[in-house]
Amino acid sequence: MTETFRPSRSTTIDITAEDHLIAAAIHAGNRVDVLQVLGGPPATAAVISGFDSPRGVALHPDGSTLFVIDRRGFYRVDGAAGATAAGAALSVCAEPTALVLTPSGNRAFVGCLEGVVVEVDTAGPAVVGATALRGAAAAAGGPLPYNAAVMALALSNDGDGDDDNETLVVPLFYADPVSIAGPEDADVAGVGVVALLDVNRTILPEVRQRQHPTHVVVDGSVEVGDPVVTMI
Repeated sequence: MTETFRPSRSTTIDITAEDHLIAAAIHAGNRVDVLQVLGGPPATAAVISGFDSPRGVALHPDGSTLFVIDRRGFYRVDGAAGATAAGAALSVCAEPTALVLTPSGNRAFVGCLEGVVVEVDTAGPAVVGATALRGAAAAAGGPLPYNAAVMALALSNDGDGDDDNETLVVPLFYADPVSIAGPEDADVAGVGVVALLDVNRTILPEVRQRQHPTHVVVDGSVEVGDPVVTMI
């Protein structure tokens, strides 16, 4: 059974739709652990080594293929439950920070510290293209911040089984400088900005949010339609 309505979000721990496998990036150990969790107590199915500070994992809807980002780039690992080595990295940008998959698993988006979102064809894998967000024109509210750094991503899933009409949510934390009086040790000099892109990486109207955002939540359920973005 395939779960069709779960949005994809950047994370260091992911689980298959059938709750069969868990993949966990072990940053300090330069590895990704794969755990078997269905039908009994969790057991280690694989320890995949050879990464350089892994920062994100995503499991394909097929329940077997694993995608990883680290400081070097993007990896595809086939048969994750039996894999032992990372293999060669696909160079995507200078500093990968976040990873999400489209509902079909055919495409991935990688967020980068330098304010870029890179699209990857997961079959190759191969880079399809990139969208630079720093200072980019948005349909509302003027250009995106010139210091934009992508630290997280989320991608909606409208439940129709394809990748069309999905929205990529790119929170740019503390990216919009403001002048606010406050204690000297308080970080109150920025307002969070959310950049919205479609699956073709076209920038949609941006959403400015309140100060001190700490994470982003995306409701992409089919009942809602357009994703509801909340920065908390």
